Amino acid sequence: MNQAHNNKPFLIEGKLTNLHWELGRENLLAKINEHYKRNAVITGVGAAVGDMFGQVANSAMLAMYDGEDTQNFMCLINDQPACGQFGGAEHLPEGENVKVVVSRREGVLYVHAVMDEERGMVWISHPYGTRAEMWMNVKLGLYCFLFVMLLFACIVWWLDPKDAGDYLRIFLPLVMAGGAICLLVTLWSFKDLKAFAGPSTEYFRLLGFEKPESVSLNFPYKYAIYEECLELEKETPKAWNGVKSEYEYRNVYSLRAAIKAGKAKLRSPVHDAG
Repeated sequence: MNQAHNNKPFLIEGKLTNLHWELGRENLLAKINEHYKRNAVITGVGAAVGDMFGQVANSAMLAMYDGEDTQNFMCLINDQPACGQFGGAEHLPEGENVKVVVSRREGVLYVHAVMDEERGMVWISHPYGTRAEMWMNVKLGLYCFLFVMLLFACIVWWLDPKDAGDYLRIFLPLVMAGGAICLLVTLWSFKDLKAFAGPSTEYFRLLGFEKPESVSLNFPYKYAIYEECLELEKETPKAWNGVKSEYEYRNVYSLRAAIKAGKAKLRSPVHDAG
């Protein structure tokens, strides 16, 4: 297990147990309190774990965002209390060994990313490395430019210029203006690289990805959507085709699908699920 220095993210590996999730941190802490209050009547173990969670409750409330569009969770990782937020936290593999990127916030372990190699799944808030996001922004800018050019061409055609020279006199300034706007929008989008893709690149590196800056996980590789991953339903307690809201799957990705598509690669291979 790596140690943390100066609150920087670090990797821990171990069994994830005592998972509790809820929408909103206050709802989560109330749920945990009620759960272990009941267990304390039956066993001293329930009381001990409840006390452990209770000691970090105030710190956890400071570390977690109290929103209704994501699932807050608390759990134990190698008997250490940890908390975090993922759209799809309810599907974290309780009782399984996982790799987890955490940092210390307000005295508790805050989870940034989780990888279950056995099932080929990753939980992470932002699914791009810096290079992958840069190329995505460039492609988006190019597509916008082509769309704008097609729109301008239709407008100029509708104006019915007298000849080719007249057409170019109208169209070329529009091309230059449209290209400049699309370029500025693309360059402006690069400012988010350090804010979002930068931390994710570090999380991918800690999880053991090759070329973490080039990792690209997103819509095609969302675990609940990728068709081949639905075959794993028999091995999991929850049916993914029943999800209805984005907060139930938004941050869960199929590592297996991304590797198959060449969008990610681990320094060590993912175990076969079958």
